[in-house]
Amino acid sequence: CFGPKETPNTDSLAKWMRGVLHVKKPELLRAFRSYNAASEPFRKESQAHE
Repeated sequence: CFGPKETPNTDSLAKWMRGVLHVKKPELLRAFRSYNAASEPFRKESQAHE
């Protein structure tokens, strides 16, 4: 385990996942909502991609 991170840069992570890994929107939402669903930064980032 490498977490939790005090100030995760979820915007940068999402851009990297979409741009470099070519992750599609449904997979991106699942990634942010799975293990970190209760974490405010990850919840907010997933909502930004709805």
